[in-house]
Amino acid sequence: MLFSVKQSVLKAIVTTLAFSSLSPASAADAFCGSRLATNKLVNSTANFQNNARIIGGEPAKIEEFPYMGGIVVRFSCSTGFCAGLLISDKFMVTLSVCFYDGSFDRKPSDISVTFGTDINGLETDVQSYNVKKYYAFPDFSPSGESNEVTRIALIELSQPVPKDVATPVRIYSGKVTDDMMLTTAGWGTTSIDRGYELSRTLNKITVSPSSSKYCELEFEFWTGNDGPIICTVVKDNKSVYYRDSGGPLVYTNNGTNLLVGLTFGVTTPSNSNEGEFGENGSLNYFTHLYNYVDWIANVTGIDKSILLDEKQPKLSGDSTNVNSTNPQDSSSSTVNSSSSKSISFLSKPITPLLLAIPLLVLSLL
Repeated sequence: MLFSVKQSVLKAIVTTLAFSSLSPASAADAFCGSRLATNKLVNSTANFQNNARIIGGEPAKIEEFPYMGGIVVRFSCSTGFCAGLLISDKFMVTLSVCFYDGSFDRKPSDISVTFGTDINGLETDVQSYNVKKYYAFPDFSPSGESNEVTRIALIELSQPVPKDVATPVRIYSGKVTDDMMLTTAGWGTTSIDRGYELSRTLNKITVSPSSSKYCELEFEFWTGNDGPIICTVVKDNKSVYYRDSGGPLVYTNNGTNLLVGLTFGVTTPSNSNEGEFGENGSLNYFTHLYNYVDWIANVTGIDKSILLDEKQPKLSGDSTNVNSTNPQDSSSSTVNSSSSKSISFLSKPITPLLLAIPLLVLSLL
């Protein structure tokens, strides 16, 4: 897809790769049933990629992230993978883009979820849970309006997940400051030379929020870490990357994990026109979940006091800047937009390297 959006900064290409096909037989297969992998968001100087891998990390046990699950989404001739987080015994949160290939017409039977294991959800010996329905945040569109491509989705499971398999996590409601030590985890690729290969086991890294000027220069929709998007700067070559989308960004308070955000994207080094995604100086971006808590409460019917860690000092103001009372569930398959952007679908890969990756390009005017 090709999208145009007005902006005063220089043009650059940004790739999102949440739905890279796992084993396409040809270029045609790579686009069949999965026209959108994720998004190309444009900003001033560097490439930005959605969906990420943990590189430079260390092995993690699911006991450290007992609310974390793997989501496998089947398209007509490809398969997507995202992480998701359990927020009640029947609901989990992830990114909207994980279900999108031009429309939200995935059936619940196309989606399976695994919990309680370090192993990714593509392993055949892992128990899976059925999905009753999924809800994409209203008005999601990859066409570049505001920060829509970072928005979340909820999965309603067909049956409760037993506490001895997975336990829900509460959402952090306090301020996000640069001195915080946060942890993120995922099953994404573990090194640059492994391409888009999914890690069989879970990995983790520690990161801190950043208020660097590059956070906005590289992604114009970042407005500060208490807004809808959280920014971190890559140090020691430790970064998220391919297929880590939907993974947790957590703050540990007195031994309790609190969910701050969801893994969304990564740039190339912000102080250079060269370099690989995830190298030192790159930026990682996360969707800030507290900004969606009103919508989550409305869809799930769960009181905010149960969803939130109420012991944290609250952010000033209401959490309604991206919230809506009208959920778009899986029975609503058409994404409408009042935007005047030009939209055209790509029909072939851009380069041989990206044969397995359907692309969506956002060009700035």
